[in-house]
Amino acid sequence: MKKLTLIIAAVAIGFIMTSCGNKEKELMQNATEFYTQAETELKAIENYEGFVTYFQAFKQKFKDFTATYSNMKLSQETQQFLSDKANAFKALETQKAGELVTPYLEQMEKTFNISNFLNILLTEDDNNAEQKFRKFFGITPEASKEEAKKALMTTIGVDPSASEEECAKALENWTNTKLGFAFNPNASDEEIDKIIKNWASSMGIDPNASKEEAEKAIESQISKNKETLDSFVKSYEEIKEILPEELKGRCEQLKNSINENI
Repeated sequence: MKKLTLIIAAVAIGFIMTSCGNKEKELMQNATEFYTQAETELKAIENYEGFVTYFQAFKQKFKDFTATYSNMKLSQETQQFLSDKANAFKALETQKAGELVTPYLEQMEKTFNISNFLNILLTEDDNNAEQKFRKFFGITPEASKEEAKKALMTTIGVDPSASEEECAKALENWTNTKLGFAFNPNASDEEIDKIIKNWASSMGIDPNASKEEAEKAIESQISKNKETLDSFVKSYEEIKEILPEELKGRCEQLKNSINENI
């Protein structure tokens, strides 16, 4: 009788062990399917807005999936399998985030620079174009030409030994990238004024309008840009945990600049 009891107990234990093993195999299969589907969805995303929407939805899906085995006692092998799957997918998310966030961030940096410059045009009483640019680049009116040049070269990333021609070209490229118009430092005030007016026209600001009308148009543009930038800050907060560190640093810097200046 005792032998029979032991046999029954052994069979029961074997059944339980087999059952647990089957459940873990099933869990690993479910995990493979879960991450395969997530990877397919991730690869299909083509823009920043789509990534933000995807990431918000995936966080909930991931939470729901992990809840399916939160009360299971898993073997070390299964735990390692799940951890490897999660880490591998997180790496893919980070890579995708870098691809999609970078061009959008560059666009937001440009939008911020434009708003900052428009604000200077709106509030700066001095009609001298050079003084407006000094203010934009954070160069004091009292700084000498040489001091102003050194500060400018640092901002646009030009070597101090660069020639005048190289500096001028670098500034044109920098302003074109950051503001949307190519500023030639050797141009006359009249030529610079024309460049800025053409740039303003491209944003729907009539350069021939009265001062009051122009100011309203500039204020409207700044307001639109602020909405766009505020939206960026909000969405960035949603996805910052997955961003590469360098990219996160740039986003943080822009966020702080927006909060301080716009």
